[in-house]
Amino acid sequence: MGDEITPITATTLAKVESSNLPAAQKSSIRRLYERVRHGGMAHAYGTVKSVAGAGVRAVKVGGEGLVTGGAIAGLEHAQGMSWVPNALKKVPVAPVVGAVGLLGSVVLHAEEFSGDMATVGAVGLGIYARDQVGKFLAGHSSVHGEFAGEGYPNCDDIGEDPIVKKARSL
Repeated sequence: MGDEITPITATTLAKVESSNLPAAQKSSIRRLYERVRHGGMAHAYGTVKSVAGAGVRAVKVGGEGLVTGGAIAGLEHAQGMSWVPNALKKVPVAPVVGAVGLLGSVVLHAEEFSGDMATVGAVGLGIYARDQVGKFLAGHSSVHGEFAGEGYPNCDDIGEDPIVKKARSL
């Protein structure tokens, strides 16, 4: 079948060209036809397959992030339990999970789950960074307090804005 245009294809393209579709859509249909014609269905299948693969990977990594974040929150909550040894109560969970995940992905680089470990490590370090930036911003509010305490845990007691305090005393 090669490069020749079959009668059905020629008729279909002629109908598209003579239709009242906008020129941009006609051009898109023509380019799609040319791609399939010259690259064959293998090209179209390869494109669909790569997009589907990227979608599956995105869902997988997103799920790993959710599970890792939930596990870190659960471990941090468990640190307050009476059955946890005192030495473990002061260990920061998120950076430890992050370091173990990233180092594990390097050490076990030949294993199939190496990429999963890297994701766990990145999530752990991301959570740690978020916590540290939240603490920093809570301690360094602007004059009007735009950053202080908004959305950060344990940052509610930062004091009153000095301008508001002065205004109340007038």
